[in-house]
Amino acid sequence: APCEETRCGTCTACVDACPTGALLGRDETGAPVIDATRCIAYLTIEQKGPIPREFRPKIGNRIFGCDICQVVCPWNSKAEPTTDPVFQTREKYLTLTPRELLCFELPDYVEYFSKSAMKRAKLPGLRRNAAVVIGNTDDASATPLLTRRLLGEEELPLVRGHIAWALGQIGGDAARDALEQASQREEDSYVLEEIRAARLRFADALHI
Repeated sequence: APCEETRCGTCTACVDACPTGALLGRDETGAPVIDATRCIAYLTIEQKGPIPREFRPKIGNRIFGCDICQVVCPWNSKAEPTTDPVFQTREKYLTLTPRELLCFELPDYVEYFSKSAMKRAKLPGLRRNAAVVIGNTDDASATPLLTRRLLGEEELPLVRGHIAWALGQIGGDAARDALEQASQREEDSYVLEEIRAARLRFADALHI
């Protein structure tokens, strides 16, 4: 069946609100245009490799998906929230923190996300996302945990790279020291590049 006729009119609420500029307006025919590779939902769920550094600060505190465009849509404001239990947030998700998620192992992942759409992001992706969110908090109390995960042997390169970025975002002497240690022992080329970029943030800060 054909899509329902657009009712947007001149409204650009979703275009204006998108943190990463993924919504590009309309083309010459009037059709909506989106750059899916900039969409936070794509970046945190479908993207299996590193999240581009330029988009990480814009992810904010979003572990899985975004939906800002849906929240700001005037049409959606008229919808009645569902009471269907299938669509309600699981109680255990309400207290789950990014720091806990960063440390999840396979048994935790299975326990929390069994029969959940969140499994679509896979465990490495969720831990990667958690590292980004922690970096966006600017909370130095997370530095010891990030340091342990960066220097430990149990973490995947994908996640270690984002942990290095998070330490660069948080800053401080402890974070700088952790990145220095990691630069001397890390062997993965991708992680080394993330460490280099994170350490440059400290160098740039000295010239502010």
